[in-house]
Amino acid sequence: MPGKLIRSNTAVLPASAAAVDWPENEGVQQVSEMVIKKFLQDFCDSDEGIHFAMVVSVDGLMICHHGDVADTDLFAALFLELKIVCEKIVGQLDRGSIEEIYIRSKSGGVTILPIFDRGYLACLSSATINAGKVQIRSWKYIKKIYDNL
Repeated sequence: MPGKLIRSNTAVLPASAAAVDWPENEGVQQVSEMVIKKFLQDFCDSDEGIHFAMVVSVDGLMICHHGDVADTDLFAALFLELKIVCEKIVGQLDRGSIEEIYIRSKSGGVTILPIFDRGYLACLSSATINAGKVQIRSWKYIKKIYDNL
Protein backbone atom coordinates (compact mmCIF):
# COMPACT_ATOMS: atom_id res chain seq x y z
CA MET A 1 0.00 0.00 0.00
CA PRO A 2 1.68 3.28 -1.08
CA GLY A 3 2.24 5.83 1.65
CA LYS A 4 1.73 3.29 4.45
CA LEU A 5 3.85 3.90 7.54
CA ILE A 6 5.49 1.39 9.85
CA ARG A 7 6.57 2.20 13.38
CA SER A 8 9.95 1.23 14.76
CA ASN A 9 11.05 1.73 18.36
CA THR A 10 12.69 5.04 17.36
CA ALA A 11 10.84 6.54 14.36
CA VAL A 12 7.88 6.35 12.03
CA LEU A 13 9.15 5.10 8.68
CA PRO A 14 7.78 4.60 5.18
CA ALA A 15 6.60 1.08 4.41
CA SER A 16 9.40 0.70 1.85
CA ALA A 17 11.81 0.72 4.78
CA ALA A 18 10.40 -2.61 5.97
CA ALA A 19 12.89 -4.47 3.76
CA VAL A 20 15.80 -3.03 5.78
CA ASP A 21 17.37 -5.34 8.38
CA TRP A 22 16.93 -3.14 11.48
CA PRO A 23 19.45 -3.33 14.34
CA GLU A 24 17.84 -3.49 17.78
CA ASN A 25 19.15 -0.39 19.56
CA GLU A 26 20.19 2.05 16.85
CA GLY A 27 19.33 5.73 17.24
CA VAL A 28 17.21 7.82 14.92
CA GLN A 29 20.29 9.03 12.98
CA GLN A 30 21.38 5.48 12.14
CA VAL A 31 17.82 4.50 11.22
CA SER A 32 17.52 7.56 8.95
CA GLU A 33 20.83 6.69 7.28
CA MET A 34 19.65 3.14 6.68
CA VAL A 35 16.41 4.42 5.15
CA ILE A 36 18.33 6.86 2.92
CA LYS A 37 20.64 4.03 1.80
CA LYS A 38 17.56 2.00 0.89
CA PHE A 39 16.19 4.94 -1.12
CA LEU A 40 19.55 5.30 -2.92
CA GLN A 41 19.53 1.59 -3.72
CA ASP A 42 15.96 1.85 -5.04
CA PHE A 43 16.98 4.92 -7.08
CA CYS A 44 19.92 3.08 -8.68
CA ASP A 45 17.79 -0.03 -9.23
CA SER A 46 15.08 2.04 -10.94
CA ASP A 47 17.14 2.17 -14.16
CA GLU A 48 20.17 0.17 -15.25
CA GLY A 49 21.66 3.42 -16.57
CA ILE A 50 22.06 4.84 -13.03
CA HIS A 51 25.26 3.38 -11.62
CA PHE A 52 26.02 5.32 -8.44
CA ALA A 53 24.17 7.70 -6.12
CA MET A 54 25.40 9.68 -3.14
CA VAL A 55 23.95 12.11 -0.64
CA VAL A 56 26.45 14.87 0.12
CA SER A 57 26.07 17.38 2.95
CA VAL A 58 26.15 21.12 2.24
CA ASP A 59 29.77 21.17 3.42
CA GLY A 60 30.85 18.34 1.09
CA LEU A 61 30.82 15.36 3.44
CA MET A 62 29.45 12.06 2.21
CA ILE A 63 26.34 11.12 4.20
CA CYS A 64 25.68 7.80 2.45
CA HIS A 65 25.92 6.21 -0.98
CA HIS A 66 24.94 3.25 -3.10
CA GLY A 67 27.09 1.76 -5.84
CA ASP A 68 30.74 0.98 -6.34
CA VAL A 69 33.34 3.72 -6.33
CA ALA A 70 36.93 3.56 -5.13
CA ASP A 71 36.92 6.60 -2.80
CA THR A 72 33.52 7.93 -1.73
CA ASP A 73 34.99 10.83 0.26
CA LEU A 74 36.94 12.00 -2.80
CA PHE A 75 33.79 11.77 -4.93
CA ALA A 76 31.83 13.81 -2.36
CA ALA A 77 34.52 16.50 -2.37
CA LEU A 78 34.64 16.53 -6.19
CA PHE A 79 30.86 16.86 -6.43
CA LEU A 80 30.92 19.82 -4.04
CA GLU A 81 33.82 21.43 -5.90
CA LEU A 82 31.94 21.06 -9.18
CA LYS A 83 28.93 22.76 -7.60
CA ILE A 84 31.09 25.62 -6.33
CA VAL A 85 32.68 26.17 -9.75
CA CYS A 86 29.27 26.17 -11.44
CA GLU A 87 27.94 28.66 -8.86
CA LYS A 88 30.83 31.01 -9.65
CA ILE A 89 30.14 30.78 -13.38
CA VAL A 90 26.39 31.33 -13.02
CA GLY A 91 26.98 34.14 -10.52
CA GLN A 92 29.43 35.95 -12.80
CA LEU A 93 26.94 35.66 -15.66
CA ASP A 94 24.23 37.05 -13.35
CA ARG A 95 21.92 34.08 -13.93
CA GLY A 96 20.62 33.52 -10.40
CA SER A 97 21.24 30.36 -8.43
CA ILE A 98 21.88 26.83 -9.65
CA GLU A 99 18.91 24.49 -9.65
CA GLU A 100 20.75 21.45 -10.99
CA ILE A 101 24.00 20.45 -12.66
CA TYR A 102 24.21 17.92 -15.47
CA ILE A 103 27.43 17.11 -17.29
CA ARG A 104 27.54 14.52 -20.05
CA SER A 105 30.62 12.87 -21.50
CA LYS A 106 31.06 10.11 -24.06
CA SER A 107 31.02 7.47 -21.32
CA GLY A 108 28.35 8.84 -18.98
CA GLY A 109 26.87 11.68 -17.03
CA VAL A 110 27.16 13.41 -13.68
CA THR A 111 24.03 14.91 -12.13
CA ILE A 112 23.90 17.04 -8.99
CA LEU A 113 20.60 18.25 -7.57
CA PRO A 114 19.96 20.05 -4.28
CA ILE A 115 18.04 18.29 -1.55
CA PHE A 116 16.38 21.58 -0.68
CA ASP A 117 18.63 23.20 1.98
CA ARG A 118 20.05 19.96 3.44
CA GLY A 119 22.56 18.69 0.89
CA TYR A 120 22.85 17.29 -2.61
CA LEU A 121 21.97 14.15 -4.50
CA ALA A 122 24.83 13.30 -6.85
CA CYS A 123 24.71 10.44 -9.30
CA LEU A 124 26.75 8.88 -12.06
CA SER A 125 24.90 7.47 -15.03
CA SER A 126 25.69 5.76 -18.31
CA ALA A 127 25.77 7.61 -21.62
CA THR A 128 22.70 5.67 -22.76
CA ILE A 129 20.24 7.14 -20.24
CA ASN A 130 18.40 10.31 -21.17
CA ALA A 131 19.18 13.36 -18.99
CA GLY A 132 15.47 14.04 -18.49
CA LYS A 133 14.94 10.51 -17.22
CA VAL A 134 17.70 10.94 -14.63
CA GLN A 135 16.20 14.27 -13.59
CA ILE A 136 12.68 12.89 -13.17
CA ARG A 137 13.88 9.88 -11.19
CA SER A 138 16.13 12.11 -9.05
CA TRP A 139 13.35 14.50 -8.04
CA LYS A 140 11.15 11.52 -7.13
CA TYR A 141 13.71 10.36 -4.55
CA ILE A 142 14.89 13.79 -3.34
CA LYS A 143 11.70 14.41 -1.35
CA LYS A 144 11.97 10.96 0.26
CA ILE A 145 15.60 11.57 1.19
CA TYR A 146 14.88 15.10 2.47
CA ASP A 147 12.26 13.76 4.87
CA ASN A 148 14.93 11.50 6.45
CA LEU A 149 17.86 13.93 6.72
